Amino acid sequence: MAMNEPRSSGEVEAPQPSPSTGEAASPAPDAAAPAQGPAPAAGATSAPPRQRDADADSDADAEPDTDAEADEYADLFAARSFGGEFIWAEAPGYVAKILRVKADQNVIVSTQGRRDMVVMLTGGRAVLEIKRGAETEHVELAPAEPHAIRSEQAYRLLALSETELFTIYTPL
Repeated sequence: MAMNEPRSSGEVEAPQPSPSTGEAASPAPDAAAPAQGPAPAAGATSAPPRQRDADADSDADAEPDTDAEADEYADLFAARSFGGEFIWAEAPGYVAKILRVKADQNVIVSTQGRRDMVVMLTGGRAVLEIKRGAETEHVELAPAEPHAIRSEQAYRLLALSETELFTIYTPL
């Protein structure tokens, strides 16, 4: 085949020797081949893929499974009156949790049995109410902005929308 002649889509051209080295150049990667990501780290495990009902996609009249689809991580969270909590890290020196608070819930932030506590909003809108004696201060939380919780003050979280936040503290 000449250099300027178009190839048909089914032909594969063999690598030609490089003029400078005389070695065959490696063929260009096939555009239709799937991209390969980095290999997983040694010892890393991944969760099995979520199973779907094979008939779910073919039946247009079927109602969606809203409970399962709404929050695939719901079973990781322990149910609480305000929503739920998930302990994502725990060691002798600290406990780290993710809290999910339902909209319009008012949650007392307890410091009992804890010290060096910090909370940080990760989603939603909430106000942290801080009671200092007779005075009460309202601080609207912003995502990724940590707030120290001191044991000598009383705190309450007012969820303006469904809210998620991280907490970390040292147990006594």
